[in-house]
Amino acid sequence: TRQDCGRPCLRHRVAIRDRLDVDHPLHTDACCRNTIYHGEPWTVAELIPQLVTRGVRHFRIELLPGQSGVAGVVRRYTP
Repeated sequence: TRQDCGRPCLRHRVAIRDRLDVDHPLHTDACCRNTIYHGEPWTVAELIPQLVTRGVRHFRIELLPGQSGVAGVVRRYTP
């Protein structure tokens, strides 16, 4: 359980290394749920016009702690 695990995820950087030697960071939230992020930044911002045309009005952007250029990323997702 989360009460007795020692919460190593809060004290250490944790990542999963794939067969191509790319580290994919793992982040744990306050409820001990784990999310694995892709090791290389990527975006689908170029698809925004098509998605908006098809009726999509809300987007979720996930950024890792310490990621730079946040304002530029958000601008790319603003139609």
